[in-house]
Amino acid sequence: MTDILSQLIINGKIYIILYIIFLSFLFFDFECHLNKYRYLTAFFSCVILWFFLSLRWKTGTDWDSYKELFDTLPLDHLPSLFSVEHFDLGYVFLNAISKAIWNNYTFFLCIDSFIAILIIYLLIRHLSTHPNLSLLIFYASFFLSHFMGSNRRMISIGLLLYAFIYTYHRQWFRYSVLQLIALLFHNSAIIGLIGIVIPKAMIKTKTIISLWIIGFFLGMIELPKLILEKFTTLFFSSNPLIIKFVYYTENQDNESMETINTPQHFLFAIIKRSLFLVLFIYYIPKIRNQKYDIAKYLFNLYFAGILVYMSFNGFAVLQTLSTYFAIIEIFLLAICIPYMTKTVRLLIIPILVIYCFMQILNSLSVYPEAYLPYQSILTFDNYEYK
Repeated sequence: MTDILSQLIINGKIYIILYIIFLSFLFFDFECHLNKYRYLTAFFSCVILWFFLSLRWKTGTDWDSYKELFDTLPLDHLPSLFSVEHFDLGYVFLNAISKAIWNNYTFFLCIDSFIAILIIYLLIRHLSTHPNLSLLIFYASFFLSHFMGSNRRMISIGLLLYAFIYTYHRQWFRYSVLQLIALLFHNSAIIGLIGIVIPKAMIKTKTIISLWIIGFFLGMIELPKLILEKFTTLFFSSNPLIIKFVYYTENQDNESMETINTPQHFLFAIIKRSLFLVLFIYYIPKIRNQKYDIAKYLFNLYFAGILVYMSFNGFAVLQTLSTYFAIIEIFLLAICIPYMTKTVRLLIIPILVIYCFMQILNSLSVYPEAYLPYQSILTFDNYEYK
């Protein structure tokens, strides 16, 4: 950790500057006379993140494969777009549309990033009482490690979060549309179907404790991983979805996944999510604002994500899928804040501030050469204008 900290100070000052900016915006969440401007500063933060994501060059774990797709994508024969391997159809067509308008990869990144960040901003407007706190946690825990790591999945994550809202309200047509679009961008969004069977009422604490113990035990012996591997190999080895799944398991971000999938990282992630879990179990039942009654359903989804992450320890792809649920914490934490006493807030906020900085270090340590130094089209010496 000290090594990545020194690298961050030397080569990653921009990441620290963004952290300080988002940290300073917390005053707009908690100071009464500034509170009315909190969504304005949150919007400004999203604009910063959009530029940061759009103008990068050869930075992020997704770079080589996605850049190659854009460069080699044929536009003169439309049916060939349907035969592109290892990339989902919706993402391929977004590349094609962007390339047809302007054959410039930075232009494509602007469009792709705009969609992803806009969805997050709209969700924060809808679900978060403290938008700047939500964005600080989002930046530290998800933006660096996931939004700068998958051009496709970052859109799917946002779409599924919106789909969960429609599931809660039993608006099945809107849910189905968003679920389908999410699948077209990343087939891992199939995990969103879990939202259909998740109850709206908050799961009882005794049930949570029992399932947590079972999930942790199964994960430690890696039994679900072994069963799933055998099952898919025996019965579904020729299924196109399974073929893609195996491809992602064996090829996608192997280096980063091996780094992520360590006992230390597993235990750290479980401790962190479990502490949040305890916090949510205590405060969510206190919510009286009907607008945020959805928090109980979101909590259940968050807990389902923890179970997936724990149970499939050693299966990096499935553990990564838990991100679809883990990101819910940026909303639940903000929703819980108004129900904390002033004393608790004075204790929790500094802890969250330190936690966010540690998360930045953790995110960058997975694949530091992909992030440090941050390079953009404004600073990269050999920037190609396409």
